[in-house]
Amino acid sequence: MPTEAPTEVPTEAPTAIVQGGVHAEVVADLKKKLRACGYTPEDPKFYVVFFCNWQGEWDGAPFGLDFKTSKMSDFDGTNIHPVELHDPTLLEPWNLAHLTDFYAVCYLAKQARARGLRLVLACTLGENRSRAVQWALDPKDAHLPTCVAMRRAAEGYRNARDKRIVPLGPPRLRRATTAAATAAATAGGKAAKTAKAAKATA
Repeated sequence: MPTEAPTEVPTEAPTAIVQGGVHAEVVADLKKKLRACGYTPEDPKFYVVFFCNWQGEWDGAPFGLDFKTSKMSDFDGTNIHPVELHDPTLLEPWNLAHLTDFYAVCYLAKQARARGLRLVLACTLGENRSRAVQWALDPKDAHLPTCVAMRRAAEGYRNARDKRIVPLGPPRLRRATTAAATAAATAGGKAAKTAKAAKATA
């Protein structure tokens, strides 16, 4: 794990971060952004953080590469830095190793940006992991992840790399809330049956 050190302040304001998803439903927007900034996978002026899908794969097509792979080494020689880190879930929350990896990703992206490189952040839908890195580096409301756990991860990075937030996953529903919802549904069903019976005898 690299240790963050003071970086030189760039003489110009950092360029805007390109962020998006590679899923078929959202990839068109990412491709549009990449075309607009003249991106190519060989251009050393770019630094791409690319999170894998749930199968541990990366699809290079949105970035102009003709392969889909589960090998990070296939991106050697490009400006793409694949990250094997899934979304935290109730069944598979992040442990300390996952969180440390995320903090390292944020740190390296920050360093690249400080060197004047153009950051590109991508994950599957562009809603959580890549957006969490963006918010960690540029905390604006528009960059907030939709996932509460990823928000906490981004906040943890900015809060001195807080490692006390593990295990990290979505909040569980309270039993009282679940019980209340079940009771309401049961009551509604009984009311419907009573109304139906009353109508039948009317």
